[in-house]
Amino acid sequence: MDEVIKAFRHFIARDLVFILAGATVIASFLHAFDRLPGPESSWVLWVLLGGLGYFVAYALQDGLCLTPILTVAYVKNPNRFVRFLYRRFLREDWREIRDDVDLHEARSAITDERLLTLHERLVTLKQVGTAGGPCLVACSVIYLVKWYAESSQGGRFDLAVGIASAVVGVLLVLLGWLKGAQQAEFVVRHGVGTAGFSQHHKRGGTAV
Repeated sequence: MDEVIKAFRHFIARDLVFILAGATVIASFLHAFDRLPGPESSWVLWVLLGGLGYFVAYALQDGLCLTPILTVAYVKNPNRFVRFLYRRFLREDWREIRDDVDLHEARSAITDERLLTLHERLVTLKQVGTAGGPCLVACSVIYLVKWYAESSQGGRFDLAVGIASAVVGVLLVLLGWLKGAQQAEFVVRHGVGTAGFSQHHKRGGTAV
């Protein structure tokens, strides 16, 4: 029963990321047409908007995963830029993972509850990047289009929010790639050990 509760809690956390990320897109869209609901709106409307937000975030995330822009999989062989981010974040070089290492088997080999909790945190943070990033970029497009359409009336707020959303959105996407690489390194380190890496060196930080 405890395992069921833990799994349920993890899925709830990930679902909330989808709901909140998608809600930002819906709120931006409603703002563009001055149709934001007020506090007097029915709770049914809020529930429907939350459900719609989930669909929007899921569609943006997994849709972009069909392109080279995004991935929710383990980042086993990160490109040069992701390795640069990894080095800047953890203050150590990326360690090559052996080609014959099965990351899913390595994850299954981890049984320590503390390590599993750290792994779930990495997965959740990765999803914040892979779902939240695209949603904020979508918000940026909506705000910038609204600003452009109403530029004769000023609209500095829409311009500022549009630019800020684009910057934070792109940053979240990059962090999603970083967390994917950290996740791969984490499961190899704790599920296989140093034998899972092509080259060994002393580790530095352990931030998640």
